[in-house]
Amino acid sequence: MIVLHQDATMSWSSVEDEVSRLADRCLADGRPRSINVVVGPEGGISEQEVSDFVGAGAQSVVLGSNILRASTAGPVALSLLSRALGRFA
Repeated sequence: MIVLHQDATMSWSSVEDEVSRLADRCLADGRPRSINVVVGPEGGISEQEVSDFVGAGAQSVVLGSNILRASTAGPVALSLLSRALGRFA
């Protein structure tokens, strides 16, 4: 699970590395896996919510230096995720 948060220290390139390892595991054992992306509302997701997600195993990630609107952050993250999964060349 990926939680988009403007104060995260993990960058999207770290997510791409994790996705690559996850894809390799899927190919090795044939088991499907899911990746979920959490986008907070306008004004941001609360620190407590981020903490709860991270405590449950999610990774808090920042997309870049610009803070995107909630309506834009989700599609951007899904496009980047699709590219990392090899769906776009």
